[in-house]
Amino acid sequence: MEPDKLFTLLRSRYGKILKEKQNGFYSIILYDSSKEPKYIVCVKTSRDLIFGKICKFDNISSLSCYDLLYEPLGLYIFSKTIEEFLEKLDKKMRLLR
Repeated sequence: MEPDKLFTLLRSRYGKILKEKQNGFYSIILYDSSKEPKYIVCVKTSRDLIFGKICKFDNISSLSCYDLLYEPLGLYIFSKTIEEFLEKLDKKMRLLR
């Protein structure tokens, strides 16, 4: 899985994003139309799996992906393709609103 492809597609869908590599994870902050951080997504990829967790930015106490894994107010995403990941991400975002 190519992380750069994921970042490009996220940017085209959601506009402004910030990303940071953290010990094998990518921390990605998604902004809303008012340029405020709305969600944080931590993503880990392997050759054939994309694993992630999404949380509302207002509900987190840390920007660390390791800490976010234990954040009770987030939702996990598992997928085999970037397209499937983005589809599930949209569904999880609607659940977190």
